[in-house]
Amino acid sequence: MDRQQSSLNSMLLKMIIEQHLDISGNLIIQTHVYQDYSMILAKDDDLTFCYIFKGSSRSAKKRITHLLKKIKENEALWKGLLKNVHRNTMLGRWEIALLRKVTTRVLSNN
Repeated sequence: MDRQQSSLNSMLLKMIIEQHLDISGNLIIQTHVYQDYSMILAKDDDLTFCYIFKGSSRSAKKRITHLLKKIKENEALWKGLLKNVHRNTMLGRWEIALLRKVTTRVLSNN
């Protein structure tokens, strides 16, 4: 494991332990900054999304919130993700392709 990966793993562990929480309705957002990187963990229902980036955490929080809204708007995708979590199974090709499409569209337009 390289130094950068080790640092990111340490940051993730520190975030989870410290529990920096911002609760908006059912959405829970954790934010942490480490050197040039920021990480946001967003939890909604039984799903947790991780977003690692350089730059402003304010705009990143808006992006992750918008991304989760768009994913939830696609009922088939949201239910598919939840089903995989509850069954403890890997995502199928369909979910991966659709998730990639939605994520790319949202993150590249903001």
